[in-house]
Amino acid sequence: MKKILEVLKNLLKRKLLFIVLSGSLATIVIIFLVLSLINNESVIHPDKQKDITAQALTISIPEGAFNKMKVLQIRKISPENLPGKLSSSFVSDVYDVSPGDGIDEFAMKPLTIKYRIPKNLYLGKEYANLKVAYVPDIEEPVYRTLGGAYIDIDNNGPYIEVEAFHASKIGIIASVPEKQKTGLQLIKENSKSLEPILLLIPDIDRGFLGFIPNSARANVNIWSEMFPNRTVMYYEYPIVNTKSKSYMDSYRQFSRVKGTNSFILYEAEKLATELQRLKNLEFDIVAHGVGGIIARLAVEKHPEIKNVRKIVLISTPNKGTNIVNPIYFGTLLFGKPSEVIASNFSMDRTIVDSIKSHLLFYLESLGPLYREISVSSTLLSSLSETRKDIAYLCVVGNSPPMSIDVKSTPFESFYPELVKGSADGVVTKSSALIDGVESLVVEGSFFDCYISIQFQEKLRAFLAYEPAKVPEYKTETYPEKIPNIQGREIVSVKNVDISTPDTFSITPVMKKTKNMPFDGVIDILKVGSQVIYLRRDGIYSANGKLYEGNFIFPHATNSKMSFYANGNVMSYDGKTFSKLATLQLPANCIDLISTDFGIFSLVKNEKLILYRWEEKWAKMLELDGEYGKFLNNQNVILLTNKNIYELSSNGLKMLLSSSEINNQKISTDFTAFLSIENNAFVGLRSYALMVYDMVNRKYALVAQGWIDPEFLCQSGEYLLICGRSSIMFLNPKTMTLRKEIQKFDGNITRALTLGKEVYVLVDGRVEVYELP
Repeated sequence: MKKILEVLKNLLKRKLLFIVLSGSLATIVIIFLVLSLINNESVIHPDKQKDITAQALTISIPEGAFNKMKVLQIRKISPENLPGKLSSSFVSDVYDVSPGDGIDEFAMKPLTIKYRIPKNLYLGKEYANLKVAYVPDIEEPVYRTLGGAYIDIDNNGPYIEVEAFHASKIGIIASVPEKQKTGLQLIKENSKSLEPILLLIPDIDRGFLGFIPNSARANVNIWSEMFPNRTVMYYEYPIVNTKSKSYMDSYRQFSRVKGTNSFILYEAEKLATELQRLKNLEFDIVAHGVGGIIARLAVEKHPEIKNVRKIVLISTPNKGTNIVNPIYFGTLLFGKPSEVIASNFSMDRTIVDSIKSHLLFYLESLGPLYREISVSSTLLSSLSETRKDIAYLCVVGNSPPMSIDVKSTPFESFYPELVKGSADGVVTKSSALIDGVESLVVEGSFFDCYISIQFQEKLRAFLAYEPAKVPEYKTETYPEKIPNIQGREIVSVKNVDISTPDTFSITPVMKKTKNMPFDGVIDILKVGSQVIYLRRDGIYSANGKLYEGNFIFPHATNSKMSFYANGNVMSYDGKTFSKLATLQLPANCIDLISTDFGIFSLVKNEKLILYRWEEKWAKMLELDGEYGKFLNNQNVILLTNKNIYELSSNGLKMLLSSSEINNQKISTDFTAFLSIENNAFVGLRSYALMVYDMVNRKYALVAQGWIDPEFLCQSGEYLLICGRSSIMFLNPKTMTLRKEIQKFDGNITRALTLGKEVYVLVDGRVEVYELP
C-alpha cells in the first residue's frame, strides 16, 4: 500500500493528467478498491441487472459488473452494412451491442453472452466447431474470437455461451466440423523406444505443440526432432476452443460430485485417470502455463500415480498472475487514449498499444479460467508440495512480448509480469519458480522462451534417460510351449460373417438400477459371485471392509483374487485371505499374478520379460511388445501389444500374434482380449474390434473408428465392448453388433458382469445396470 501511495503522489504532481483524463481521480480510486473488491464483492453493487435479449442473442450482466445500472442496446446489422470479408466470415446474423449511456466500459465481472445456434449449424453433442466472435471496428474487416465458450441445449434448443468483459458487434464463426478431441493424442509413435513417453500439456499458445507449418517435410514437429527416439504425445483440452455439449455434460457431472466449478481441476482429474489407465507406460511431462497447473494437480493430488518420472513447468503461474485481473485492465487501459497514457506515464505510445493488445488477447483467450490463475485463486492456494519421487524443472522467460517493459513506471506496481528481466509477459520469476526445485531463466517471452537454444539444451540434459537393468538368472527351468509363428501363413482373408449397422446412435441399452455406496474406488473385481471393491485404504465387499492396507497388482482369475502387499503375495478365495509367498519384486516389475500353478511377474526392460517365482525369480521368456499385462479372466491370459498368450500348468501357449494379421492400414496393437468358444474378440489401439476365428484363422474388423475397446466382458447373450466413456454391445452367437452406444458421464475404469447385472466403475463411483 505504501508503494501505491507513492505512485499516487507522483501522479498528483502531473496536473495535465487530470485535464486530459477526465474523471481519472475516480479511476485511480477504483484501483484502491481492488483488494477490497476481490475480497468483498459488496463494495460496488448497482441495482440488479436484467438479461437483455434480441432475437438470437442474450446478454446477461451480473450484479457488480459496473458501478451503476447499465443498459445495453442490441440491434441486428444488415449484411450489406458489413465489409465483404466480414460478411462471409460469419455463419450467423451479426448483432451490434452498444451501451445505452454511450460509455463503453470494461466490466469488473464478465458478462454472459448467449447466442442461439441456427438449426443447420448444430451437428450433435460431440461437435464444437463454432466460436463467438466480435468486430472491434465495423470499418475494418477483422474479427476477434472469445475463448472458453461452450455449447449446450435448453428447452428452446442449442446455444453457444461465452463470458466476456465487453460487448461489440457479435456473431458466430465456424470451422471445419469434426468431433471434439480431448485427452491423450499422438504426435509421433516410436513403439521400440525404451525412453519414457514425452507428454506435452499446452496453454493457449498452440505453437507450443511444435508443429512447423509450411515446412519442407510434412508432419515436422519440434519435439519429435529434439527427442527422435521417443513417442511424443500431447494432452488435448478445450482452453481456447469451444467446449462441446458432451464435454459440458461430463464436466457438470464432475462438478456435482466434487462440489466445485473448476475446469482446471476437472482436466487434472481426467489426466490423472489417463495416467493411471496407462500405468504400464512411463511419462516425462513438459507443460506450459495453465498446463503446468493441470500436471501438478494430477500428480500431487494422486500419489498413487507412479509412472511419471519428470515434470518440466514452463511459465507456470504457480502463485498466480495479475495479467488476468479485469479490474486493472478496465481501469488503467480500456478505452483510454494510448497517447494520453503514454504522455502521462512517461512511456512510448507503441509500448502502450502493445500492452493493450497483449493483455486483451490473453484475457479473451483464457475465458472463465482467468479466475483460477489469478493471484487470489483458491485453486492455486490448494497446490500441495511437489512430489519427492518426481524430478521437477521450473522454467520462465525474462522478456515480455512485443518489446514491452514497464520497469520504473506506475504500471510496474500493477503488472510486475511486464517488467523485462524478471518476467515473461504472463508470469513473474517469483510465481513460476518453486523453492527447492531446479530452475532456469531463459531468453524470450511466454510465447517463445521454450524454443530458445538455452532451454533446449537444458531440457535434453534434464530428460536424459538410462534404462534400469534387471538382474538376469541363468536357470530357465519352467517348460515353454511357444509355437513357431514365423513359419505360419499370414492371415489375409477377412470373411468372418458379422453384421454391423450402417450408423450408430447414443441410446441407453442397459437400465441403471442403483449406485453402490462407495466412492474413491480404483478398481473392481469378481471373485466367485462377489464383487470386490478396491480402494486406496483397503479391499471391500458389499458388506464392508475385508482387508486394510495398501496393495498393488490386484487380479482375479479362476474365482480367486491375488495381490501384492508389504512384501507378500496374498490370495483371497471369497472367504479367506492367505499368504502365498514372501518375496521382493524384480526391478522394473509392471505386473504380477498368482495362479494355482505358480507366481509370475512381468518386467519391462529392453524387452518384456516373463519371470516365474522358484524361491527366486527365474526368467521364462523374452516377449515381443512395448507394454503388457495379465488380464482378469477365467484362464490366465498375458497380453502384450504384439502377442496374446495363455499361461497354464503346461506352459505358455501363443493364441494370436499381430504379425499374423496382414493389414497395413491400421495399427494392430492389442488392447483387450476375450475368447468365446472358437472366436477371439480382440481390441485394437486403432479404435477397432477384431473378431478372429481361431479354428479357420479368419478375421474381420468391426466398427473402425467407433469402438474404443479398453476391455471386454460377457453376460448372457452380450459381449460388452467397454471404452473410456462408452459401452457397445455385440451378440457373439448371431455375430450382430447393435447400433446403440451407451454413454457415461465420466471415464470408465472397469466393467464386469454378474448375471444380468453390469457393474461399471466411472470416475471412482460404481454404478449398477441391468441388461435387457
